Amino acid sequence: MENNNNGNNGLLSILTREGVLLKVSVHYWRGCKKLRPEDIGLEKKNLSDQLISLGHKRLLPKDALATLAVIEGRAHALVEANTFPFLNGLGHFLPNSKLAEVTEKLEELETEFWVAKKSVPGKVCLATPKCLEGLEEDGRKAGERPGTSGCHD
Repeated sequence: MENNNNGNNGLLSILTREGVLLKVSVHYWRGCKKLRPEDIGLEKKNLSDQLISLGHKRLLPKDALATLAVIEGRAHALVEANTFPFLNGLGHFLPNSKLAEVTEKLEELETEFWVAKKSVPGKVCLATPKCLEGLEEDGRKAGERPGTSGCHD
């Protein structure tokens, strides 16, 4: 057991000397809510949670968060292109030779993300009665036309 710990410490020493471990994680509200049986005209008593998952409904138009998703994808692609998977993808090893470049690009993406996130409330139409009516109607018709929720202005 002691030899294994010495080997791990040696590996950790080499890793920290040659680069850094990182994991990119982008968190934001996705504008979805879990569907309830009533949303699609079903009765809860007739469904088994063990057998059926109804999925999610959109609370925003599909494109309202598209810019955020694109930026998230670019951040993950940047990391994938410049790192090596570590511990089966739990993290990524970034060599010191690429650290400054990748850090700069990630900071640019972060700034772009926050700017885009500030523009999202302008795209959200849930406060308007017309849009709420449209979402309710979509909820009732979800069984007939799946994936059609959104703003109807």
